[in-house]
Amino acid sequence: MIDKQFEKEEFKKSVKENVKFLYRKTLEEATQEQIFQAVSYTVKDVIIDNWLKSQKAYEKQDPKIVYYMSMEFLMGRALAEAMAFPNVPTKKSISLIQSCSSAHPNPFFPRTPKA
Repeated sequence: MIDKQFEKEEFKKSVKENVKFLYRKTLEEATQEQIFQAVSYTVKDVIIDNWLKSQKAYEKQDPKIVYYMSMEFLMGRALAEAMAFPNVPTKKSISLIQSCSSAHPNPFFPRTPKA
């Protein structure tokens, strides 16, 4: 299930608000770095909200938890996308980023030549 905050228009609205409150600029006036920070804060807010919901559920249910993290398949661009949007399919995450940065085409994931 994808959070409402990850719907395109809701996400753009949140990024615009973050640019406005953090830098007192519009999205068009912001630099690539400022847009990146605004996107980061938007994603962080969603992750924190989900984390708080999870913690409350864990407190009620008291489940057993197993932790495992494998980095072997998360390299380069895939790692950046997975970290930025853990619950959003890759194509949708790129679309969200591009829609928020129309003034700066794809500043977060520059194309790198394939080896």
